[in-house]
Amino acid sequence: MIELKGRPKTCSVRMTMEEFDILTNQAAKAGVSVSKFIRAVLVRQGVLPDHLSDMLKDDKS
Repeated sequence: MIELKGRPKTCSVRMTMEEFDILTNQAAKAGVSVSKFIRAVLVRQGVLPDHLSDMLKDDKS
């Protein structure tokens, strides 16, 4: 299970190495950065509120 700690813009994310490998591979297939892919996963899991995902869409990280 992926956990989010701190504020959305400056947070730390805890996950297993297996989860990280899966996310890295999926992000590469999608052609996006790992950080953007993790944000999308966190929004989908309900960990990161939708209104914050709108703020992060323009982020070029």
